[in-house]
Amino acid sequence: MNKIIFFLMITSVAFSQKEYKETDDSIIIWNQYKKLNWEDYNGEIDSDMYGSAYTVYRIEIIPNKIFVDDKDQIQNIDDVNIVTYFYKNKSWTTSYGIPLLAHEQLHFDIAELFARKIRKRFSELKNNKEYRFSQYQMEYDKLMNACKNFQKKYDRETKHGSDIGVNKHWVNTVKNSLKELKDYS
Repeated sequence: MNKIIFFLMITSVAFSQKEYKETDDSIIIWNQYKKLNWEDYNGEIDSDMYGSAYTVYRIEIIPNKIFVDDKDQIQNIDDVNIVTYFYKNKSWTTSYGIPLLAHEQLHFDIAELFARKIRKRFSELKNNKEYRFSQYQMEYDKLMNACKNFQKKYDRETKHGSDIGVNKHWVNTVKNSLKELKDYS
C-alpha cells in the first residue's frame, strides 16, 4: 500500500506553504535568459531584516507529492524534476541600484546552481538504482544546507553586495559553475 509523502523542500527562507503553479505570475522560474528587475520585488519590506533588498527563492521538487511504498521506495522516480523559483510577493527592496540588483540576481543564480547539484546527485542515485526516499531526502538536505552556507558566505565576502569588485568575482565564479553543470539545467 502506497502512502503519500510530501517531498516539499524549502530553502532557509521562511514563507507560507502555499503551492504555486508555473502560470502563477507571482513567481519566476529560473531561466538563464530572464534576469530579475526591480519591478519583480513586490513584497512588503521587513524592517526586522538586515539589508536593502531580500530575495526569496525556493528549490522545489516537482511533482511535490511523491509516492513512497512501505519499503521506503520512491515510485515513478523518472517523473521527478527540480525547479528554482523566485517569489515576487515575498521579495522586497528599499534601494534600486544596479549593483544591488546584480547582487540579488546572483542569490537567485546560486539557488539554481544548487538545484543543478541536486539534479546531478539525484541522477547519480537513479543510475545506481537507488530508490530509497530516505537517501534522496538525505542528499537534498545536505545540498540545501550547503546552499544556505554558500549564500551566507557570498553575503559576507561581498558585504551584502557593497563590494562591487568582489561581487563581480562571485558572478564569474557562479556563472562558470553553472556552465560546468549545464547538463543538469
